[in-house]
Amino acid sequence: MKSDNGLYKLIYEYFETRLLYGYYACGDSLPSIARIGDMFRMAPGTVRSALALLEKKGYIRIDARKTARVIYEAPRVSFRKNAALYFVPRRNGIMDLAESGKLLFEPLWEEGLRRMDQKTWDRFCRPPEEPFQGAVSMPVSFYIMVLSNLNNRLILDLYWETIRYIRFPYLDNKADAETEVWNAGELSQEEVISALRNRFEVSYGKAASDLFAFMDKAENEF
Repeated sequence: MKSDNGLYKLIYEYFETRLLYGYYACGDSLPSIARIGDMFRMAPGTVRSALALLEKKGYIRIDARKTARVIYEAPRVSFRKNAALYFVPRRNGIMDLAESGKLLFEPLWEEGLRRMDQKTWDRFCRPPEEPFQGAVSMPVSFYIMVLSNLNNRLILDLYWETIRYIRFPYLDNKADAETEVWNAGELSQEEVISALRNRFEVSYGKAASDLFAFMDKAENEF
């Protein structure tokens, strides 16, 4: 795990969050190592380190030549409590990042867009052979792809650290949104970017509002 420089923790926390808050149920399968690597733009060895830690913590079981299977099982009420114990103490920090994130990342995102070549864009817009449950949401994936064009690991790590802290983008589970780019027909690159940008602002604006409403109730409940 030392060779990963801690990057495996990004993957570990992504799936831990979804397991603790009820996105996955006992018996569900995680995506394959190759797909998880594509999702996070990380090497297979890094993915294996994350899965090994998930198995060690009792969340999943890894069988040879099969995708990892969820063995974590908890009563549904615990999912709400798990979420409350994480989010409520971080209310102010999440609020600050939700408001400042656009100012922080917008200039970097625009520079990454200027550097994007046609080959990278075509690869992003290529339809998946088989849409799958648990993928990182399309706007988050798009941000990762664009920021990767800057060839600066620190910037990409900063983005991931922000997502790790606020966590609620991990829980975006609107499967129909994952194929919206490929259903866009003959839209131009600029139109697709505009659509993704709009969805990012609208969907995560609503997610933030829902999260703060949850925290208002959960603070007294727990």
